[in-house]
Amino acid sequence: MPDKATVPAGSVTFNISNTGPADVHEFVVLRTDLAAGSLPTDSTGAVSEEGEGVDVMGEVEDVAVGESADLTLDMAPGKYVLLCNVYSETENEAHYAMGMRTDFTVGE
Repeated sequence: MPDKATVPAGSVTFNISNTGPADVHEFVVLRTDLAAGSLPTDSTGAVSEEGEGVDVMGEVEDVAVGESADLTLDMAPGKYVLLCNVYSETENEAHYAMGMRTDFTVGE
């Protein structure tokens, strides 16, 4: 979860950390007017990143437990969703469907 739910427009750096306990995660930034829990999903419960009403602004994939990464984006004012879109076939779980998502706003 981000430290802030709203930031000013411009260059925004997300400091991403996977504190575990066991799964690899990713961090995806979507621009959308849809609420975090209302994004289009596929049959696995993962978000359809090419779905109607969503635009992928950037992402960091495969952040292992104990690892960190940064993602810097030039962000215009609007509504966004931050999420983990990992789907594990072995565990049959979509991290988005498990609640790993939040609304995020970029102001003027």
